[in-house]
Amino acid sequence: MLSLSKRFDISDVGLRKICLRMEIPVPPAGYWAKVQFGKKVKQARLSAQHKGEETVQLQFRDENSATSKSNSARSTKIFEVENDSKLILQVPEKLVKPDPLVLSSKGILSKQKPDTYNYIGTVSSSYEALDVRVAQDNIERALIFFDTLIKSLKARGHSVEIKNRKTLAIVKGHDFEMFLREKMRKESVQDGNWNRQVFYPKGIFALQIGGWYGREYKDGSLKLEEQLAKIIAGLELSAEQRTQQQLEFEKAAAERKERERLAKELEERKQQDLLNFRKLLTDSERWHKAENLRRYIQELENRAEKNQSLSAENFEWIEWAKRKADWYDPFIESPDELLTDVNRNTLELPKRPYGYGWDY
Repeated sequence: MLSLSKRFDISDVGLRKICLRMEIPVPPAGYWAKVQFGKKVKQARLSAQHKGEETVQLQFRDENSATSKSNSARSTKIFEVENDSKLILQVPEKLVKPDPLVLSSKGILSKQKPDTYNYIGTVSSSYEALDVRVAQDNIERALIFFDTLIKSLKARGHSVEIKNRKTLAIVKGHDFEMFLREKMRKESVQDGNWNRQVFYPKGIFALQIGGWYGREYKDGSLKLEEQLAKIIAGLELSAEQRTQQQLEFEKAAAERKERERLAKELEERKQQDLLNFRKLLTDSERWHKAENLRRYIQELENRAEKNQSLSAENFEWIEWAKRKADWYDPFIESPDELLTDVNRNTLELPKRPYGYGWDY
């Protein structure tokens, strides 16, 4: 079924339904495992009395389509699980060395009294046990199914735990909530002056994976017990998908962080470049002013000599002015005892704290 479904545009379930409709016998659960271990198997023959359709048309699968790739991955994973020699997917008729979770759940469920108000005839396990709600007569079936599923998951390297009142399958580091329910038939009953809804078990098992909005596996053309490979494959594929999504999220977050770092770095470079340019502009302006000062001072000195008015006092002032030009010149910036705290660019004294000295 799996090999053919990979070649044609149909699922293995769809192909199985066609076979059942055309009365073509298909291998029962565990058939290929028996073949693998050399056990004798009985091959059913085609019905000689069949009067329905004799042929069916199938289309070859388009391997490039997204749906085809998804179905192919699913079929491949199911095939891998079905052929895992560590697994025993054949559900036994009774519990054999049950898992501790199954054993504790059995003790709890066996003590439960069937509901007589809402879910008629059903029992449910407490939050300390596997999440199960089935008819009392189906407790054994539910426990055997869960026991086989848990053992198979453990054989694949996974686990099942009870956390925060939930039954969780831990697959490749990801948690998947699981609960087993028996499908119910709803009826309205008269209760005094008003109607209320009551539910009766239908004998159809449904395993919910991933909460109420997750995936449901239920009895149909195949019993739930015959869908163990699909359930395990579905969990593993979902875990791989979550891991891929997580990696993509982390990659996107890292790329976003890198973009932010580069943007911040660029902004800092812009700010620094602007500061450097402002300093260049300011220094050039200061240099021109310092040169103008020197020319002005030299002109004063020349005029004083020409007019023979260069007194000692004038000479001392000219030397003072030259020192100030050197203090202001960005190429020299000679120290000046009185102007130590003065900003050369703004020519302002630093602001004093309130109440300090004469600043009040």
